[in-house]
Amino acid sequence: MAIKRHDCKLTEQIIRQIEYVLPKLKYSVYMRQVISWLENFEENEVLLALDFLFYLEYISFPELQLRLESQLKSLEKYFGSEQKYLLVPYAKYPKSNDIVMYLISKCPTYAKLDNEQRVDITLDIEKYPFKEKYPFDERPPFKDNRVVLVYVDDFIGSGKSFDKWHKKNNIANIFGANFNIHEEQAIVAAIIMEDGSQFMKFFYSDIKVFAEFRSKIFSRTNSPFNLVGNRSEMRSLCLKYGKEISTRFIRPNKVLYDPFGFEKSEALVAFDYGTPNNSLSIIWGDANWKPIFPRSAKSRMKKSSEIKSEASFYLGLMDKLNINFNDDINMDIGDDINITLSVRDDHAILVYLILADMHYSNLQVCQVLGITLSELKKIVSNAHKKKLVNIKGGITRNGTKLLNKLKKNSNIYKFRENDKLEIRDKKIFVPKTFRNLT
Repeated sequence: MAIKRHDCKLTEQIIRQIEYVLPKLKYSVYMRQVISWLENFEENEVLLALDFLFYLEYISFPELQLRLESQLKSLEKYFGSEQKYLLVPYAKYPKSNDIVMYLISKCPTYAKLDNEQRVDITLDIEKYPFKEKYPFDERPPFKDNRVVLVYVDDFIGSGKSFDKWHKKNNIANIFGANFNIHEEQAIVAAIIMEDGSQFMKFFYSDIKVFAEFRSKIFSRTNSPFNLVGNRSEMRSLCLKYGKEISTRFIRPNKVLYDPFGFEKSEALVAFDYGTPNNSLSIIWGDANWKPIFPRSAKSRMKKSSEIKSEASFYLGLMDKLNINFNDDINMDIGDDINITLSVRDDHAILVYLILADMHYSNLQVCQVLGITLSELKKIVSNAHKKKLVNIKGGITRNGTKLLNKLKKNSNIYKFRENDKLEIRDKKIFVPKTFRNLT
């Protein structure tokens, strides 16, 4: 259970800062989710905490593909227009293999290489038929038919994952046993962190790295927090909470903490489909903490579900239904029965009542709202607790009374009148020609 340290008050300054943050995060989160994350911190730390989100590098699917395309172009430029490539995704399945390779396969540079029969992909390099695919030319003029091994991932943090995979799959032996492999190899990724870059240079100097370099977020020389001079303060804030967020376990019962990310990588990066554990744990940790970009599948699914309970998820539909729900509804419907709908939590209930009153079926409601039947059951359950619907979702007498009261209250719920456009009954001058055009 996450610890809520305060109720975030939306001052004009905080709202403005959140508005600056949302586009930086590619609108991947709602304001309410940002507020929930900020409530992990003390009230006087909110503006500092927002700086973490402002400098967080959020990479959506289209942007990841754009970055991979850029690195493929650099790869082709480096090795030349005649070279052949074997792409080898090395991330442990199901980390990001399928996603990254799918995006690469749709890149223009990959399509060009594929058309020229200069690229291939393998998920099992130990069984790959190098000799059949790239036969060694023993006759003059000894045309070079060797293939460049290109290891692929989305993100390189410490370099330890690649090292572990490289040794486990006996890549050195495969390389030494095949004259068909080019002596220089490559690795392609969207981002490589400072530690990962140093690791690759020291232990794998024969592998050319094609990835965007990122320094540690609290680097004395390159930290973005140096821009406003609060690097030390931000580091202390990260440590203060990160040291309490458990991230790993070692058997039998040792708990580990990674306030600065795995191997102290100090990354501040998140992807559409997951957050590297090299990123600061205050971003993705979920032990006594509410993450903004969860790492675990369970937390990410929970986040997806929570989005559909956000008020903002229903605002567009409420506009179409012409509902104004800006304040809590507290209404006496008679017989000493008082119904309260919270502006923060009950938008879904109100929208469901109105759609049910319009005789929409459950399937139609799901389609209109973009939710599943399982999610609809939760909405019905919450409405049932307020005695507005029965257990099957049918509107009760109380629900009907509430809707009737709301319809009489023009400030909350009114039917849209036909728009009328007044047209002036005057002659309009239209030129026969304009700029020599008729």
